[in-house]
Amino acid sequence: DELAHTWTFMNTREPDLRTYRVAKLESGFGVAAMGFETSLVLSSAEHTSEFVCPICVQLVDYESATILPCSHVFCGACVSEWFHGPTNSRVCPVCKSNVFGSNESSAAISGRSLGEPLKTANPLAFRILNHVRVKCPLNDQGCRWEGDYSEVNGHLTSSSAHTAETLRASRASGAASSCEATALALKDQANAQFQARNFQDAIKLYSKAISVCPSLPVLRLNRAAAYLMLGLYAECITDCDAVIVAQPTDPKPYVRKSKAQVQRGQFSEAGATLEAGIGCVQGPPPAYDSPPPQFDAGRAASLASLREELDKVRAVQSIHDAGIAKLECGDFGDAARLLGEVLTQCEASEIQLLVARAQLGLGACDWATRITLQIVRREPRNSTAYAVRAEALFLQGEFDDAMRLVRQGLKLNPDDNYAKKVFKKLRSFQRGMAEAKTAGEARIFDVVIARYTELIDHGVADKAPLYATLLAERANGYHRLGRHEDSLRDCSRAIYAKDDCRKAWLTKRLALHALGRHEEAVQEMSKLMQGWGQNDATVRHAYQQADFELRKSKRCDYYALMQCKRVASEREIKAAYRSRALDLHPDKQAGKSAAEQAKAEADFKLLGEALEILTDPMKRQLYDEGYDKAAIDERVAAAHRAARSNDNRSGGHHHH
Repeated sequence: DELAHTWTFMNTREPDLRTYRVAKLESGFGVAAMGFETSLVLSSAEHTSEFVCPICVQLVDYESATILPCSHVFCGACVSEWFHGPTNSRVCPVCKSNVFGSNESSAAISGRSLGEPLKTANPLAFRILNHVRVKCPLNDQGCRWEGDYSEVNGHLTSSSAHTAETLRASRASGAASSCEATALALKDQANAQFQARNFQDAIKLYSKAISVCPSLPVLRLNRAAAYLMLGLYAECITDCDAVIVAQPTDPKPYVRKSKAQVQRGQFSEAGATLEAGIGCVQGPPPAYDSPPPQFDAGRAASLASLREELDKVRAVQSIHDAGIAKLECGDFGDAARLLGEVLTQCEASEIQLLVARAQLGLGACDWATRITLQIVRREPRNSTAYAVRAEALFLQGEFDDAMRLVRQGLKLNPDDNYAKKVFKKLRSFQRGMAEAKTAGEARIFDVVIARYTELIDHGVADKAPLYATLLAERANGYHRLGRHEDSLRDCSRAIYAKDDCRKAWLTKRLALHALGRHEEAVQEMSKLMQGWGQNDATVRHAYQQADFELRKSKRCDYYALMQCKRVASEREIKAAYRSRALDLHPDKQAGKSAAEQAKAEADFKLLGEALEILTDPMKRQLYDEGYDKAAIDERVAAAHRAARSNDNRSGGHHHH
């Protein structure tokens, strides 16, 4: 069959395909038919000719059927290898049309998806492919099933197919090998599913083959590979153990078992597995006075592969141990780097949690929060996952949820040392926060500052949201005590740690105003309004207040100009006006310097403005509230417009 298939392929009319085929044969890869054998197709050639892959000359693989822009249909794996494999071709193997842009480089097209799935690009053609009539791939083993192409996989994986037929065929023929032949035929179908990355279906077919002929170790070995690809590591290890018992000198089960153990974070166990494999393959050690054993090429290659794998496992374990040592001594940067490197080789929850702990030590909470949620959902009894997630929420200031989670972790495993450590830390912080809050309510701000200082020095990473919160609270305490420079320093540190720490921004504005730095306060709030603050009502109000304070600081002090008290009556204000007008009159400025005359002239002009505002009850009230003349005029004008509008609305309802 292999030779016939090769001859068919070599005699196609497309010269590039013949060249490609020769190169494949010479390279030792042989003929890899990715689709469904055409000898098993029952439908007419008129019905199926458009669905024969020009590369492997088989009915296109049902799951991966791909159509190019030129409308030729291929197996997905075949066309991918054609364009991205050794040929690195850019044209359709049939019609020579350029599939990619003429100016695109090889690097630009590398990894790009080729064509479109037939199922979505041409649903009608896909339905026709579905209904191509075929025989069972195990037809040679006596299976007489016939059906649609789309039903083949369901038939092969059906629990009622093949097993009973194989047994009947065995009894009828009297041949003990019929079970083995059926199992091997199922294995071939499973291998095709594995190659197409349909690992679930591959496992079903391997399992069926095992039920037909349990004595074939290769079936469990191949199923172990499929389990490994799906992350079912316990099942992979079980199958590998069975193969090791049956074939102790085969290196493959040792390698696959060690890979599964590495993925579970069992580095020592993986090393022991490979060492056992090396011992079984090379046999017992020679006698003291005997020459070293000479191995054949096959055994030497097996030993080389096992030793190479053992070196890899030991290297990963060394990095893992170094990362844990860094984590324990508080060197979180190096711990995150080393354990992150291990994580690229191993997806075990234990390693993910170690990386999460290192990230939390650096104050980075997002990844730890996300990964611990995944682990808790996947492993609801993993107490350490609850504790790490609790610490992540704690560093984000979510104390109640954090305490609930760590309690849940301790309930699952009261002896979890990390969970106990996190619980103790949370309790300590809860007490400190409660004491600071009580002192703040009693306005004992020096105690507030002392408590928050203790919490800040407790070891919270300077990039954690909680660190910014603690600094912002202490900054508020400094501001209340009048220590505005200290307040500004803490606000700046809090904002650096968490750019959207609202309390730090608001306290910073108040401290700047208290120091008379009103323009700087407006500038800071303006920067905030250009970013996330524009959608925050509290921030918008703070910006308006900063602008108000700035304008207030620049307005003329009418009471000082009049030299009267703020509680002066209208009569007293008018009397003060007359007195000041006489003092500032130009006739009284003779003999004074030019600067003194200029100031007196400016003050004289402002006297009228001061009299106008301070003798009008509404304007005076607005002035006392902090508004400058421009704002006062705006509000008075608005009040007048509103009054006229009300008069106009009520005018039409008068009765005569």
